[in-house]
Amino acid sequence: PRTRPGAVQERCTEGPGADRAWCCTRQPRPPTHSKTLSPGSQMVLRLSISYCRSSGPGGQNVNKVNSKAEVRFHLASADWIPEDVRQKIAVMHKNKISKSGDLIINSEVSRYQMRNRADCLQKIRDMILEATEKPQVKRKETSEMLIARVEKMNRERLRQKKLRSAIKQDRSVDFD
Repeated sequence: PRTRPGAVQERCTEGPGADRAWCCTRQPRPPTHSKTLSPGSQMVLRLSISYCRSSGPGGQNVNKVNSKAEVRFHLASADWIPEDVRQKIAVMHKNKISKSGDLIINSEVSRYQMRNRADCLQKIRDMILEATEKPQVKRKETSEMLIARVEKMNRERLRQKKLRSAIKQDRSVDFD
């Protein structure tokens, strides 16, 4: 199998068929010119991205191509995420964090490597957005509002009953 520049080819240790599968891993590059990069591209440079054989769609192509993308990074040392957001992600997605503290995101929805990688990155963005959202504070409903709502619902229910009754009364015919 061909590898990309800067990629390391190694045997897979996880998943079905790991004994005969090869993974292609790209190690994160050190940020060279971080002053000219956007925060999103700085994030991508700090991620470890690897590709393995996928069990997803692709037909016979699945057996030949490393299309499954796996993105991992050490959550505690991810300085591009605020501390409180990191802690919330650790609590919300504790099943995706390895013993070494790496957050692992997988994607095998597509038969193309780049789409799976983009899906992994989108999942990371969604996790961050989900963790940054503030929970909505629910208003405490007063007893007067609750009583008024129940009375309004009862009035509407009785009005509907009267309408149905009138419709059914109009259907009946007197033969007297």
